[in-house]
Amino acid sequence: MKVRLLLLSAAILTATAGAARAQGAATPAPAPTPTETPAAAPTPPAAAGEDVAAGFGVQGQIAISGELQASFVHESQSAVGGGASTSSNTITLQPSLDYFVIPNVSVGGALSITHGSIGGSTGDVTGIGILVRGGYNLHLAPMISLWPQLQLGYLHESFSGGGMSASGYTIPLQIFAPFLVHITTHLFVGIGPAFSTDLVSKVQSQDASKTTDIGIESVVGGYFGP
Repeated sequence: MKVRLLLLSAAILTATAGAARAQGAATPAPAPTPTETPAAAPTPPAAAGEDVAAGFGVQGQIAISGELQASFVHESQSAVGGGASTSSNTITLQPSLDYFVIPNVSVGGALSITHGSIGGSTGDVTGIGILVRGGYNLHLAPMISLWPQLQLGYLHESFSGGGMSASGYTIPLQIFAPFLVHITTHLFVGIGPAFSTDLVSKVQSQDASKTTDIGIESVVGGYFGP
């Protein structure tokens, strides 16, 4: 009788332990707490919104540029008994270097190279000279500035045609006020009005006619420094 009771008690304990193990295995483990994702870094401002024009004209900068001026003139005169016509075509290139001594105030110089024809194809003119100049940069918009310049120069000219040749010189006073478009940092293009008048004009040491020109010039250049 005692043996049966012991066997029955052992069977009950074994069944109870098995049920407890089964119940413990069926209970799912708690899910891990998700880790918070860090906030994304703010997007930098677009390059189109940068004020690239504000970087031009800083004290200590050096600007290298080249102006191009083209002139095509045809004149006709009428008189009793007949008429006459003349034409002249000239192209002037001025590579230049400017230094900003204080913010927005520049001083510099340029080399002027001119070539053209007078009276159609009957004569040629070639000129080379130097100019000194000063300018002031005006910031107008994030990509635009105005850089007016006053220039004073010396230009030696040679004339040839019709079996004759001559030489002379002029001292021109020039004003150039280009609107610059800063297409990217350290690079610009521009266009603006130009005025030039001869203070002195000599041919073969004799006084010659002085000319005054008003037109449009273009410029392309870049700068480096601070």
